[in-house]
This record gives sequence, C-alpha cells and structure tokens, in this order.
Amino acid sequence: MDIVNLHFLLDGHLPNLFQFIPSRHVSIKTAGLIQQPTLSDEVHSVAFVLDASTLSDMSPAVTTWLNDCKKMVQEKGIPLVVILTQIDKLHEEVADNLADVFNHSDVKAAVDKASETLSIPPNHVFPVKNYHTEVETEVSIDSLALMALQKMIFMASDFLEERMFSKEECPTEPNEVTESDTA
Repeated sequence: MDIVNLHFLLDGHLPNLFQFIPSRHVSIKTAGLIQQPTLSDEVHSVAFVLDASTLSDMSPAVTTWLNDCKKMVQEKGIPLVVILTQIDKLHEEVADNLADVFNHSDVKAAVDKASETLSIPPNHVFPVKNYHTEVETEVSIDSLALMALQKMIFMASDFLEERMFSKEECPTEPNEVTESDTA
C-alpha cells in the first residue's frame, strides 16, 4: 500500500475486494474505480495492527510509512486506533492475568511506545491477546478485543454523524476523482 492508493481507498473510490497490484498506482483509469463515491463507500475508521512484542524493533522506514499514512487519515478526519497484539509475550504475568492488563508496566510501556511513535493519544491504543494455543474461547481474551472493537465502532459512528451533519449544513459534491488526484 502506498500513499496514492491509500488516498483512493480512504475516499471510497475502490470497490469491495479490490485487488491491489504492488507495481501499479491506482488512477482514474483503473478498472472498477468508483468515480463519485457516496458516504457509504468511504472508510469510516482505520486501525493499525502492531505486534507489541516487536515495537522496539520497528524500522525507521516502517515508522515513517505509518506516520505518512496516519497523516493522510487524520487530514481526512477519519478516526485512527492502534491494536497492539501479542501482549502476552511482553511478560509472563500479562499472559497469566489479562484482567489486570492495563495496570501492568510492560503493557503501559508498549501503549506509550505506540502512542509516541505515531503521535496519537494513548487511549486510542488497545492491547489485545491473540488466540494461539487455546482450544476454547476465553472471556479475558475476548473482552480485550471486544473493548477495542467497541471503541472503534463508537469512533466511526461519531465520524459518520459529523460527516452527515456537515453535508446537511453545506452540501458539496462527493469526493469526485480528478486528474490532480493521480499526480
């Protein structure tokens, strides 16, 4: 994913199940391009999913790319969250006691690291544990994921309400694609 393709994706110009070709940018000539996307075509929330156990190993190039993507997302007013996966790999105590995850210093440090790296508020960073060896579902694992999902839904809902309200106040043209979008 590059910034040009991300622009088209966020604005709703790409149909569901669109297949990106890494060697090509999306353009106004791309087959299936939605010329005048509606609000329902647009992206309403973005989540970066990062491995909490490897945050410190993230390369400067990846950090720069994530920040470029974040900047575009924020310029469009789209809510952004970070999902920190594999928090159980941070410390044995975290794996053993997911109920108290927000009070564990290693989890707090990972949340702070993600927050600082991407310059987003810590309350937009959600630690979760991946199912790995578990055979049955576990409430403690599910509750972390559901909390993150609930926050994302609330943020997306607020975004949609704001967009619908602003379109009612001053109706404008949809995000029509132009030649300058592909420059």
